[in-house]
Amino acid sequence: MRGHHIIVFTLFFLIHKGSSTLCYIGNSSFHRISDIIDCTNNGLLETELYCRNITSPDGSIHRSCVSMSQYDSSWEEFGCQSSNGGFIRCICGHDFCNCSLEL
Repeated sequence: MRGHHIIVFTLFFLIHKGSSTLCYIGNSSFHRISDIIDCTNNGLLETELYCRNITSPDGSIHRSCVSMSQYDSSWEEFGCQSSNGGFIRCICGHDFCNCSLEL
């Protein structure tokens, strides 16, 4: 019976680790491996994780992980939307989706 518990725990651990969300962070115009974060290690609940980038009117970009609680209710769809102030906010739900640049 003890062996059964170890197998179940191992499977749970592998499934949990395999379902992490990876996002780019920061505001650089090119990306390095150090610009990637596993959002599950960022203190956010795994079922609520998204990648986000916000482009300012001056063209600067800020990339991050966000949870549903940080996901403004006025921006209810994935994709990109513009605000009245000229900001463009994009939210997406799969690995590396908040940057179109290649490593």
